[in-house]
Amino acid sequence: KKNSHQHANSTETQRTQSMIDPARHKAYLHNLFSRVLCQNPWYYGPLPAEFIHDILHDEGDFIVHEVAKAGESPLYVISVKSGLKIKRPVVTYKDSRWELKSTKTPFLYQLIDSLVANKRPVYEDGTILRTAIPRADYYCLKNRLIEKGLIGENPLYETYSGKLLCNDGDEVSVAIKKLKVPVTRHSRRCFIRNGNALMKLNLRNLARFYGVLLAEGPFTLLFEPFSTDECLSDHLRSTELSKDTLIRYIKDICTGMYDLHEISVFHGGLSSMCCIFKRSTNSIKISDYGVPFLVVSSGKNGIIDIGKSSIRWMAPEIFTEKEVRLESDVWSFGIVVWEIFSGGQIPFGEMDNAQIKAKIISGQQPLDPPVNAPKLCVQLMRLCLSAKPRDRPSFNLLLKFISGGLGFNECNPTICQAASKMLPADSQITRLFSTEIL
Repeated sequence: KKNSHQHANSTETQRTQSMIDPARHKAYLHNLFSRVLCQNPWYYGPLPAEFIHDILHDEGDFIVHEVAKAGESPLYVISVKSGLKIKRPVVTYKDSRWELKSTKTPFLYQLIDSLVANKRPVYEDGTILRTAIPRADYYCLKNRLIEKGLIGENPLYETYSGKLLCNDGDEVSVAIKKLKVPVTRHSRRCFIRNGNALMKLNLRNLARFYGVLLAEGPFTLLFEPFSTDECLSDHLRSTELSKDTLIRYIKDICTGMYDLHEISVFHGGLSSMCCIFKRSTNSIKISDYGVPFLVVSSGKNGIIDIGKSSIRWMAPEIFTEKEVRLESDVWSFGIVVWEIFSGGQIPFGEMDNAQIKAKIISGQQPLDPPVNAPKLCVQLMRLCLSAKPRDRPSFNLLLKFISGGLGFNECNPTICQAASKMLPADSQITRLFSTEIL
């Protein structure tokens, strides 16, 4: 009984110390505020400064976020567009009141509402708050993400498993992709300006995109995880597959890329390694779209950096023009078709990077077709690997062709006629749909 009383007294003492310790009390308040504030659409959590210019565009646009300093408690800041600058007045919390200038309220949302409604200046130059910019669905708050262990890495990024608390209250498993290189503002904008569209993508053959993490440190994206599945390259090497199954896999990948290109998003690194075989549906899903593009297009001084990417799937214009296009993904798709019909062999085998680059930019077909590939698949692969980007078919065209022709003795004439009308008269692609070839 004596020991029991001593334990109770010790626990009470610790609780009391926690309440009177200023540092612990500030940490307690910060955690409490973060949980409450994230319910407000204008709250962005600990936001890196480089994101703010991507969010605020018009005079008086504003958001609320945290600014952390080493060894100090985070500050709560209102960032507001004022002329060509971003002003950052600090909001304080004292004596159970939020305060900015002479305005004090029990809750921060009341303070914000009062400042907007009464047009009270928040800065010495008369800057006022006009329009709160709501947090986009693809912006994920750090305090809503639980990061677990490292599950894989490659030269481009590290992948961690984790759990994300979504805006609707559901908790979902996610794959956390942390890029290993800094991302330029231009590359980041190119990716996240399509954030809403990425969130609404048709997911029949694409991994779900959950968003971008708003936090200091490496640029981080959240995707659907595939912990119980395997990448297509491993699946091709370990399983005996029929021709019809391989053609279905090609169609799955083509469908996913078509959906991605419909919203003008590059993949930038399509290969069999980022195509996932879903055991539950016996289908292929494409993951990591946009991640290689962010890395490749964030080279020094805006020049494409291919140092951290595998060049085996890269189109010739990436070497010759330092440029990534939608047609570059079509080239990569041609290499993936080669992988599929070669049983998952590594493209270009034992060649070194210099030899591979020479093959790619030679203007000739870089790979001999796999021995067992159907004639139509060989023709499709060759056209995807055309040296000139304009001579490569779009995924829209490829999908029509695959849906109408592959897997059958003859291609559907109606599909071919319709497809040929979509092509430039002098393009080599017209040969794909000519009756002489078919």
